[in-house]
Amino acid sequence: MRGAVRRGICAAFWMAALVDPASSQAIEDYGPWEAGWRDVQFLDQHYGRGVLEGRMYYPATAWGRDAPPAAGDGPFPLVGFLHGWWVGPEAYDLLCTHMASAGFVVAAIGTEDGFWGVMDAEAWDARAMMQWAEDQSGLAGGFFEGLVDPDRPWSAVGHSMGGGALGYLAGVEPRLHLLIAMEPYHGRYNGGSLGALPGFESHRGPAMFIGGSVDDWTPVGTMARVYYDTAALAQRNHLAVVLGAGHYAPEDYPVGALADPLPWPDQHRLHRRLVTGMLRAEILGEEDLYYELVGEGILDEPLSVEVRAHQAAFWVQESTHFSNFLVLGMTAWPGDALVFARSAVPASRDTPYGVLGLDTAALEIVTRDECPLDGVLEVLLPIQASWAGTTLWFQGLQRRGPSALLTRTVAVDFP
Repeated sequence: MRGAVRRGICAAFWMAALVDPASSQAIEDYGPWEAGWRDVQFLDQHYGRGVLEGRMYYPATAWGRDAPPAAGDGPFPLVGFLHGWWVGPEAYDLLCTHMASAGFVVAAIGTEDGFWGVMDAEAWDARAMMQWAEDQSGLAGGFFEGLVDPDRPWSAVGHSMGGGALGYLAGVEPRLHLLIAMEPYHGRYNGGSLGALPGFESHRGPAMFIGGSVDDWTPVGTMARVYYDTAALAQRNHLAVVLGAGHYAPEDYPVGALADPLPWPDQHRLHRRLVTGMLRAEILGEEDLYYELVGEGILDEPLSVEVRAHQAAFWVQESTHFSNFLVLGMTAWPGDALVFARSAVPASRDTPYGVLGLDTAALEIVTRDECPLDGVLEVLLPIQASWAGTTLWFQGLQRRGPSALLTRTVAVDFP
């Protein structure tokens, strides 16, 4: 049985959850760190971009501007942020501090914030700022010393013009792993997005394209979906549509969203979930969060999500909708053959399909099924009383034609 009867009416949103770091453990609530930010100006020493400026957001020991960084808890992964047309990074303080509170350093460029902003220039400047942030982290005695993890891949998030500019950035920066484009612009203005398409087309890391169903500025069908279709080589590719949302959901100022069917607080909350959830799932390895991004966890949310994954994501969670059931889920490419299995004994054996984490002598097939058109398959597994006090191991297999890939192995303890 699939647990993917998704899409519904969003629960009420309390503004306190937006600003209270300790309110709950939901992805969209603030994380374990305080968030600091600092406006910076610097001379680009790598790519000849001249004097650039932006805003750095980072895990801190206190909340606020110029708060001391929590470098002792780091280093942290680096995220570039590319703003939309005619606004700068200060229009996204809520979203960027949210990422910082979850354990990311966010380098938000602020150079192409005028009427004549150009996408490819924003991409190059964002690349320069990310490199500067990493350089500053390695500078002894500097304000950002030890803050950026040089061994983790880079991510980038962009809105509107900045979302389209991610294609330019992906085309020139090989360290860029995860792309998240919110309401991305596709068209001939702002320097044109035609030159961004090759970057999306060649991108092989994970990607997410987010749109609002009532966005008249960047309609999903002619913009976000174009990029989603173009990124056909992406390892895990997602198109998320926030139902009832318009163009201004990620921004701090809800004036432009007042006429939208979905209240702005819910629009922003869901963008925080999708953006920070993807960062945590893909960069920090918290793959179980896919339950909250594409699986049963969005049953009651105004979200429509489809996925095309060459490499399946795999999650195992206790169901929040069906008592005494586990939810096993996978994202894959529509039409792929999927197998869910469990074992009471773990293993670690190399195979042509990856590492098999289940002991074949104790292995049981939970189900075999075909991945549906939306790219998400979930199954419900009754929790048996005999499992009390034991640990079970779960794994999936994704098969397409003659090739197959094993997912990660998930251990679940039963009290």
